[in-house]
Amino acid sequence: MLQGDFFSIISTETHPDDPSVPGVRQFTATVKLDPGHAIYDGHFPGNPVVPGVCQVQMVREVAESLLGVRGMLCTASNIKFLNMIVPSANPLLTIRFKIKFPEPGRADLAATISSESTIFLKFNGILCIKPS
Repeated sequence: MLQGDFFSIISTETHPDDPSVPGVRQFTATVKLDPGHAIYDGHFPGNPVVPGVCQVQMVREVAESLLGVRGMLCTASNIKFLNMIVPSANPLLTIRFKIKFPEPGRADLAATISSESTIFLKFNGILCIKPS
């Protein structure tokens, strides 16, 4: 789990439903990275960047927090790393979600990680929700 150590959720916002896309809920979260985290000692010394696996894990953990569930990513159908996240230059990130629930126990996620006009990650996948 990276939340509370590698990153912290600063704020969240639930957006009104868009009638043009029924059944899709939209959320935004602002997260703050810890630029001094030990993970950057190895990724990469003197030129720290957020590892791709950590970006995907942040999407999962923030989605779980927003939805109040626990789960696991059971599918990642499309992941695009568009730019590197340098934690000292971009310690505040915005994660935008479009989430659909096609059946119980499943959340289809579309997410982006960005800072201002720079998009770092585009993600599409399925969060399999564990029964509570």
